[in-house]
Amino acid sequence: MARTVHDWLKSASLATGAREADRAFEQAVALADSCHDWRAILRAVTASCLASRERIAAAASRTLAAATAEHDVWGFRDVAAAFATRLDDGHGARAALDRGLKSLLERKGDEGDAGQPAWLASSPTRGYEWVILAAGYAETLADEAGRRRCLEAGIEGARRAGNADDLCAVAEAWGRSVGRERGLALLHEAEATAANGSARPWTLANAWSRLGDVESVRRVLDRAQHEARSLDDTLHVAKAWACHRRPQDTLRALARARAHATTSDDWLRIAETAFDSAAGDDVVRDALARAEVLATDDEARGRVSSGYRLWLRDEASAARVGPRGVRPEHLRRPAATRLSGWDASASDLFDGLRACATVESLRRIAGADHGNDAEQHLLALRDLCDTGLVPRRLAWVPGEVVALTRWSQGEEVDHVARALCCTLLCLVPDGAGLVVDGVILTDSCLALGRETGASAERFFAWLGSTVPVGDMPDAGASDRDRPIALLILFLVRAAHAPDDERLPELAREVVAASASAPEPVAEQLAGSMRRALWEELIHRVLEPMRQTHPFVADVLAVLGR
Repeated sequence: MARTVHDWLKSASLATGAREADRAFEQAVALADSCHDWRAILRAVTASCLASRERIAAAASRTLAAATAEHDVWGFRDVAAAFATRLDDGHGARAALDRGLKSLLERKGDEGDAGQPAWLASSPTRGYEWVILAAGYAETLADEAGRRRCLEAGIEGARRAGNADDLCAVAEAWGRSVGRERGLALLHEAEATAANGSARPWTLANAWSRLGDVESVRRVLDRAQHEARSLDDTLHVAKAWACHRRPQDTLRALARARAHATTSDDWLRIAETAFDSAAGDDVVRDALARAEVLATDDEARGRVSSGYRLWLRDEASAARVGPRGVRPEHLRRPAATRLSGWDASASDLFDGLRACATVESLRRIAGADHGNDAEQHLLALRDLCDTGLVPRRLAWVPGEVVALTRWSQGEEVDHVARALCCTLLCLVPDGAGLVVDGVILTDSCLALGRETGASAERFFAWLGSTVPVGDMPDAGASDRDRPIALLILFLVRAAHAPDDERLPELAREVVAASASAPEPVAEQLAGSMRRALWEELIHRVLEPMRQTHPFVADVLAVLGR
């Protein structure tokens, strides 16, 4: 497992001497490749009593360069704070914020498609970014004139783009920190601008609420409810009322939403909104009952069953409606191109991981979204592990935390949790593809040892010889994931048994599958969000075999090495 910037910064924080801390900081610096990394390093060195003034100044300089390159407004603020608090350099702090002001003014937005309204194109700088920089001038330098300059720039940019959402952000900041009267006037302007669709009613209501104008909150949401012409619009208003703790108005909006519901999924959305809005079990149950009537296939009935269990804790109704998923082997079918000589299993890896997953591991996954909806995520995860059934489509609960856990890395990774999440994502893809989820799963399976590695071999052999249910009969020949599945099978087996007599034939399979892939494997790896992990595994497992196992050179050639 490669150490990350975070790992080295943790080592620095635990160091007992300046030399030990410096070594850890240097390792972190060597790995930094984004403003996010440099901000973490800067925060760590400014918080350390072992970091020298020179170390802090160097980190501030590198962070400032990264913030300029990426137009990262928080980078400028962090540099300014470091200059002001640890370097006692007010001029340096102001220079960093002024650099930020220049960067935000110079940023160019995308033009967008021809015919789009201006606010749909990416704004050069968003309103909230001007608010963040404005707060930097005020909090770091006590510079009210600097705050006003930033907010005025935000107002001008929002007007130029016709972006009511940006104008709301700046209006709220102005009303709370500069002058309430003008802030309210800007919100009226934002409300008028929003006729072009550039701000939702909930956004406007929140801004009015933060400036203490309760009547305007009601006016905006009443109008939005009256004008709502779709299920999306009515549920949006219901959620806004709930956010502002108006239960009767929430129920009124949910009642209007019923007129727009025509499918099982529509009624499920109403049920979920009613649950999230604390509208009462009766409202949730009524919507689920209507969704149940309209559920015409196993997938739809599975979603209704999940609703009964997650939102009402009604196990009896959930069982009556039907199972909440299928066993993994039912998600794919045999491909036209078979893989001989390898044991394949859809379920061994998933079953082994769910058996190993402790309550603490599941809690760790469930809390991945900053703890939001953790109880619901945990209930859904426990259901997956208890039943061994996988939904055909991962809903937000628990799909969001499963996707977030996938990105964990470094020495503190819970490999069982990460492997379980990546297995689910390989079974029920969310768009990242096997080139991302598969390589992360491989890394965790290798870390978990030979038994898990053997299960991973069977899993990737199954992926490499099947296609998703519903694909065309010849999909196996063109599936862009097939060469990746075979490559990972080759990697895992080579890591555990480099002299396996089946590897030369598997190498030929990898080369052949790559030749027929719609996108070259080397390009897929180069474009992967986990390119560095691919590089590390290839360097660790395959490169040492190049001289002693000639067939490995053919695989490496496919990878552009």
